[in-house]
Amino acid sequence: MNINFRRNPLGILLILALCATSFAALRARSGERPKAPATAIAVIDWLNMTDKLDAWTTVRVELKDKEDAYKKASDEKRAQITAKGDELKILPKEGPAFDQANQEIQSQIAQFKTWSKLEEERLVKMELREQLTLYQKINDAVKAIAERDGWDIVLWNDSGSKDIDFAHLEESAQLISTRHIFYAADAVDITETVIQYMNNNDAAVSAEDGN
Repeated sequence: MNINFRRNPLGILLILALCATSFAALRARSGERPKAPATAIAVIDWLNMTDKLDAWTTVRVELKDKEDAYKKASDEKRAQITAKGDELKILPKEGPAFDQANQEIQSQIAQFKTWSKLEEERLVKMELREQLTLYQKINDAVKAIAERDGWDIVLWNDSGSKDIDFAHLEESAQLISTRHIFYAADAVDITETVIQYMNNNDAAVSAEDGN
């Protein structure tokens, strides 16, 4: 064997070169790490959704009706207090009639303040409850679409607040301070898909309930 190697130096060089190449390849492979798969990211626009979702449109009308009813009742109670105040003005300030009317108007004012506070709190809680219910429905719809269409992450798109409204500086400053997404391409916005999915589901549920 040694004699053959001496007679064929070119073969020896080729063998050494192949060994070196193989060693380098093995060494390179041992240092390589598998690359993570690309993450598919999508965004949805909350404001856009609340404007177009059938479910929220219906709720918004109901909330507006309740708010209007509260304002009407509030105006009526204020008018009663004003009328009682007008009666008080024409009464002599000394005497049982004045004292009685004064006690009645003070009682009406106290009752109105308590009633008004409770009604306003009730309306705020009602709207918040409806918003959270809608938020949960959106979460469920986004999860279904993400699993269906292969999105790994879906974010709230707040990049619309980049347009500063100088007529409302405090509101614009608040939007900017809470912003997380500075740019989102239209290609990753699945808002319309979620809206269509939710509206179609609501229509299907309404049809079933009608049957």
